[in-house]
Amino acid sequence: MAMKTFRTTSLVAPVINPGTYWGYFGYNSLWCAEEAEIRENGGFVCDDYNHETFGKMMCMEATKAFAHERVLQDVGVVSIRAFKFGSPREYNFGDDWLELEFEVEDDFLDKAEKLIFLPKYRDLCTDRMQKTWCSRDGFISDMPEPCRRSNGVRRSEAGRYYEYPHFDGLREVFAALRDGTCDDELHYFGGIVELLWVIRSAEGQSWTDVTERLLENIRGNHSLSEFCTTLDPDEVAEMYPAAAAMLEAAEAAKKAVETQLGPYLERIGAEDARARARRQADEQLAWLGNFIGEVREAVEKHPRTDKVDAALEELRQTWRGHWGGDPDGEKRVQDAPGQMLLEGLP
Repeated sequence: MAMKTFRTTSLVAPVINPGTYWGYFGYNSLWCAEEAEIRENGGFVCDDYNHETFGKMMCMEATKAFAHERVLQDVGVVSIRAFKFGSPREYNFGDDWLELEFEVEDDFLDKAEKLIFLPKYRDLCTDRMQKTWCSRDGFISDMPEPCRRSNGVRRSEAGRYYEYPHFDGLREVFAALRDGTCDDELHYFGGIVELLWVIRSAEGQSWTDVTERLLENIRGNHSLSEFCTTLDPDEVAEMYPAAAAMLEAAEAAKKAVETQLGPYLERIGAEDARARARRQADEQLAWLGNFIGEVREAVEKHPRTDKVDAALEELRQTWRGHWGGDPDGEKRVQDAPGQMLLEGLP
């Protein structure tokens, strides 16, 4: 049997959700256990995320996931290939998408039209077209004019429609795809797939399996190191000696507080003085923990750039303002927090 190909995107035909912002596919979601292990061992995960490499991987693994999909086989969908991964300039209002190529049998449009136009699916499909095909504030529909009507479509108390004007536009969609006059294949063909997806979902045949299969494929076949720079402690010390020295001084300061607090509390008689000492120690430890986090973030946020030096200098000034001294100078201030703990008490 002869075959045809049509192209659309996952934004129009919601057969898969490849989102890295609202979806499951942000690298810190995909490999959170691997990232946590790197951090726990003192390493860094630099945020120089290779988006192009990640996009190629998404296309390859999504195509594999679609190879197992049979939901639309009976209407003539032979295969679905993801050939491009796209991302919005800003993630405020949208998420990533995959551009898809459908290979279908020559009679796909006939089978799809027959299924969608069954009387039992009219209300279901009209609901969907009302929600996603009609123009509204902030959105101008690219579908034929009858499909864009959002007003005047009345329903009975039982929820059924009295009229179905959207289907007049839907006939235009099928006709344009058949005779080759369609100048917006992305929306026209994608709209048909969307309605088929709604029908199959209502029948209990979920498409979420494709997204879950993609998730399993990526986690099983790929790792964080393919798309992000990971640095072990020695690399951090070599590349960013100032950061390594700051971390060493801050960790030593934490240890000073922790080791001096216990013996000092034993020498304090008054309960209220002990409470103040504990409170001040907790505050210093919290400050140091935050400082360590900011040093790490400075390296991770600006990997291999001169912005690291500027960020570390700002943190150095923060340290000086809190205790005086220099966290990575010749004179260490490892005992400063512990000393301040003692001097700060009445």
